[in-house]
Amino acid sequence: VGATRCVACPIGATPIPGTLDPGSQLGVNCTCLPSFFSRNGIQNDNCEECPEGGVCLGGAALPVAAPGFFPSPDVPFVFVRCKRDTACVGGAFPCAPGYDGYLCNVCQRGYFSDTSGGCSRCSSRATLLFGLFVTMVVAMGLFMLAVVLVAMHRSALSTVETVTETGRPLRLVPATASMAVVAMQVVGVIADTNVSWNSSAHSVLDAFNIFNVDVNLFESECVLETFYTTYSMSILFPILIVISMLLGAVVVRLCRTLFFVCGALPAFSLRAVCETAAFTFGPLLYIPLSRATLVYFDCTRLPNGTWVLDSNPGIECFTSEWMRYLGGAIGAVVIYVFGMPTYFAAMLYAHRKTLLEPALGVVGLFDLPGKHLDRRLECVETGQNVGH
Repeated sequence: VGATRCVACPIGATPIPGTLDPGSQLGVNCTCLPSFFSRNGIQNDNCEECPEGGVCLGGAALPVAAPGFFPSPDVPFVFVRCKRDTACVGGAFPCAPGYDGYLCNVCQRGYFSDTSGGCSRCSSRATLLFGLFVTMVVAMGLFMLAVVLVAMHRSALSTVETVTETGRPLRLVPATASMAVVAMQVVGVIADTNVSWNSSAHSVLDAFNIFNVDVNLFESECVLETFYTTYSMSILFPILIVISMLLGAVVVRLCRTLFFVCGALPAFSLRAVCETAAFTFGPLLYIPLSRATLVYFDCTRLPNGTWVLDSNPGIECFTSEWMRYLGGAIGAVVIYVFGMPTYFAAMLYAHRKTLLEPALGVVGLFDLPGKHLDRRLECVETGQNVGH
């Protein structure tokens, strides 16, 4: 206003409709085009290109976050890519329902961090699903006990009844079954890697995490309420398996003592049950336990300098609460990640002179009656799991 001559609007700007009067001495009133913005949010100002991750509507409007981005609280007009794919919807209020905090990383109350990395609303069946998980773990312990007792019973039979015509011992469970379970566990781990899967592919691959005993599949965080309680549950569930297996073994021993119908069951010690179960099922539990344990140490640094868990960005690393559970996490690493392979290696080394005997089996390693179960392939499977 008050200009003595008309000048063209600068790059990224355009005349405001209705403000140009060729017969007057007024200048041209300019406003920013879409995809440009004014840092001062006014007309007749320099217009800059819209920053990456932002949306600029033009005029005097300031940039807002584009979907998938979050405005930096420290640097104006800078937008940071969000870690959770579905967390940031863009606009003046960038977080989707159920998300909160920096980069929309925190799941609000009533939501839980699911296996796909998003925040899902807790369903009305969360308690039922958690009960299903506990039931499944207890059933797993009883199933292991049944397999071990059948193995002991078969090892006590005559050689004629437990070997094939070729002289090879009969296997209680086909080796291909164990290999298939391990393969599915590996697929579940691949689903959690930082690969740009589309939603359909991720949903299919994520379903295999059922073989990794992923507690998040059962909405456990909705019942246990905090990540730390859920994490503790994920590394302690083997204890529940052992307890259910031992209680079942005690019941069987009482049955052998009190009831004639159980007399056909072989005599056994609780230690032999635990050792045989560990060597038989340990290889299948190695990947799930190692995966569940190591997520506690998989931390990522955010642009604001804080460190968060890669599996659950709503949880900060190295805080006082994180340090409170660090000892348990380290203990789980020692027991599961390093202890299990060390145990298997020590047992194999202790019996290295008899490993090539055709009739040697897991039961035979622990001086139980008979040596007719060929489980040497389980040792190979253990090595494969450690490699994965």
